[in-house]
Amino acid sequence: MHRPFPIVKGERLYQSKREGDPIDVGTPAWYDWLEHHAAFLFIDRVGTVTVYKSGTDPSGLDWKASCARMSKRYQVSLGS
Repeated sequence: MHRPFPIVKGERLYQSKREGDPIDVGTPAWYDWLEHHAAFLFIDRVGTVTVYKSGTDPSGLDWKASCARMSKRYQVSLGS
């Protein structure tokens, strides 16, 4: 069964209904959530970006962002 990605929209993280209330980006709860999850969608008026952890060493994971525009894929490192 496909599980939808959590969504960040309007500076709030929205999870599935059973995972609780939205989390404000930048708060301690946000950073705790990032430690325990590997991906989310970021949505704004320009479009949607997939943000995910990349790497094999748990101590050296890097956050990356990826999107497609006009049939071309773009990817950028966001840091660790």
